[in-house]
This record gives sequence, structure tokens and C-alpha cells, in this order.
Amino acid sequence: AVFAVFQQQLIEITKPTERLFAIGMMASEIGELSFDDRRKMLVTRNGIERLIIFLKAVDTKIRSRKRNTEKGRTTSSSSLLGDKNDDEKELKVGYPPLPRWALTLKKGMRIEYYWNEEW
Repeated sequence: AVFAVFQQQLIEITKPTERLFAIGMMASEIGELSFDDRRKMLVTRNGIERLIIFLKAVDTKIRSRKRNTEKGRTTSSSSLLGDKNDDEKELKVGYPPLPRWALTLKKGMRIEYYWNEEW
């Protein structure tokens, strides 16, 4: 959701320096850079230099993970991509089953519900 908002607002940014700043900072969030790397990116005024800092930091992370993979410390490709959420791991294909409470409903039963617009 945050990335979708970022993409939408990125189109509205007209100044190239502001656009490069936004891209660099979002890249630091996606790349999960260290505090020191993020600090370097904030201090840097040139957007291209900021992206170079990002690329160097990500390159270092990829090289260290690749070294660990070659040494046999990690064997799965998912370790290079990082851990995924449990929600992503439990995706199922097909139609979702009805919840248990829905199975207790009988024809002719009266049902009351409350719709909350805030949620």
C-alpha cells in the first residue's frame, strides 16, 4: 500500500531533484539499509550520488549473502530475497471455505448485522 501511494505521488513531483530524493529514500526503505547508509543518503544533496550510495550498500549485502550461500550456510533462494511474511506463505488457490458460524445458519433464521463505515 505504501509503495502504491509512493508511485502515485511520484508522478505528481515535478522537480527532478525532489523526485530523485524520493526515489532514493524509498529505495533505502525497500533495501532495508543500515542506519549509517540512510544517514549518508539524507546528508547527500545530489540525487544521483544518493542512488550510488544505495547501489553500493545493496551490492555489499548481495555479495555477503552470495558468499554465505557458496559456503553452504544457506541453501534456499528465498534467503537471498529475505524472509517473506507468514501471510504470503499460506496463500491457497481456489474458493475460500465458509466460516464455521456461517454453517450454523438455517433457512428462516433472522440475522442482524452492523456495518461500520470507519473500518
